[in-house]
Amino acid sequence: MTGRSTGPVVGPVTVELTGIAEPAAFARVPDALAAAWRSLQLLPLDRHERAWLGCVLSQPEAELGVLEGFERRGSWELAFRLRGNSHEVRIRPAREGTDEGKAQGDVGRTGPSRGERRG
Repeated sequence: MTGRSTGPVVGPVTVELTGIAEPAAFARVPDALAAAWRSLQLLPLDRHERAWLGCVLSQPEAELGVLEGFERRGSWELAFRLRGNSHEVRIRPAREGTDEGKAQGDVGRTGPSRGERRG
């Protein structure tokens, strides 16, 4: 990711690609944004959807947007479509005292789930 903010760093956080990947924990918001973008690049997204998601997730202000979402709603969501189904990139503060507080690395598995078929 380029252009990371120098503002407040909130962590740990979890990121999830709803209906696609299980939540994964990260130490910081920029790490979660970068992992979400890496995982999305593995999916068969429409080229316009891929370009749009890349712009939103890698812009210098992305971390600030997530932090504003935390303040307003307690989480940050970014909707996208994959094979006609709606999904979200969802980032939220990890719950203290749970495994969510342990940084894992890349977003969980990336494959069909919840009844979605590949192909």
